[in-house]
Amino acid sequence: MNTELAAFTKNQKDPGVLHCMMKKLDLNLDGQLDFQEFLHLMGGTATACHDSFTRSTHWWK
Repeated sequence: MNTELAAFTKNQKDPGVLHCMMKKLDLNLDGQLDFQEFLHLMGGTATACHDSFTRSTHWWK
């Protein structure tokens, strides 16, 4: 995760956040994110963005 998401990991002020993310995402416990595990990260990110966008634009209707 440090290599592929360097901008994200470098700017984290709390290293515990990264540890917690890896603990939740690394389903096979090999210390790395494989493609399937990475897709879980991207899916969760997309869902969170969608939910946030939907809530923020709700008042427009």
